[in-house]
Amino acid sequence: MLTGVLFDWDGTLCDTLPVCVEAFRRTMITYLGKNLSDEEIMEHFGVNELGIIMIKLKNQPENWQAALDEYNAHYRELHQKLREPYPGIRELLSSLRKRGVKVGLVTGKASGSCAISLEMTGLENAFDFIRTGSEKGVNKKESCEAFLKEFSLEPGDVYYVGDAPSDVREAKAAGLHSVSVFWSSIVDREKVLAESPEKTFETVEELSTFFNELT
Repeated sequence: MLTGVLFDWDGTLCDTLPVCVEAFRRTMITYLGKNLSDEEIMEHFGVNELGIIMIKLKNQPENWQAALDEYNAHYRELHQKLREPYPGIRELLSSLRKRGVKVGLVTGKASGSCAISLEMTGLENAFDFIRTGSEKGVNKKESCEAFLKEFSLEPGDVYYVGDAPSDVREAKAAGLHSVSVFWSSIVDREKVLAESPEKTFETVEELSTFFNELT
């Protein structure tokens, strides 16, 4: 029985990972005076943006809030050209909710950038539940558990859909079914598969068909 589906955002619902990376790159130039590689920027993804800034600017605590504000400004500017989620996502979210499935967003993004993305894509009202990330560490297990508690759902009836290795680990830790998707432009397929997700999908259409068959 399918009663709930939780989704990651970046690389799962919308191709915002390149936007995140470029916004960080522009911000770090201001405070570090150099261009960081994609790998240097993404190595700490899992904590939210403030957490990454705290790591990268560990000797500049006085600049943490200013750097976060600058990041969000760059993120909003870059997001102006990205107004749609991946094709089929909007329809998938609507279809699940129409069938009575609780739909949630559990993301590692901070509340500021999450709000920007929801605004830019017009998906502010597409979810029954939204939890953002923490600067202290990956918190998706706790967010998944909060979703279960809020709607009195059994873990075995809920799926978490993401594109990162940590998404698989956190879903399993919460007792949820783990689903990995590979339509992101910069997903690390090998690292994701090393975590043994329960299901994998190459297209939104395949994922939609899978959920249709469960309800």
